[in-house]
Amino acid sequence: MFLVLFFAVGCTSSGITQNSTSANLSGNIVHITNTGFNPQVLTINTGDTVTWINDGSLPSWPASNTHPTHRDYPGSGIDKCGTSAIFDACGSLRTGEIFSFTFNNAGNWSYHDHLAPSITGTIIVK
Repeated sequence: MFLVLFFAVGCTSSGITQNSTSANLSGNIVHITNTGFNPQVLTINTGDTVTWINDGSLPSWPASNTHPTHRDYPGSGIDKCGTSAIFDACGSLRTGEIFSFTFNNAGNWSYHDHLAPSITGTIIVK
């Protein structure tokens, strides 16, 4: 089974894997379920890429906090969709779709599902 990749109109993203099955994905993966992100907290090194895969039946839109502006991660912001690779999927991921982002700034970076802001997670970058 091949994953369908989602690119929101005008949005660029970093590290998208094309024509990849979930079995081929490795490394730092966050699974999106209907009830939240798994793992909810992930620790990585500076320069590592994290991939979110929507395993749920509902659409999801992972993005940097704070809702609704998405500006907590340096250089990010919902208003910057389409201008550069930012910590924002810039649109809904349907079942099986993925979003990848490379973290080049150390810190504790909280994020949320823009479509369900009470669903949150944290990426700890050392």
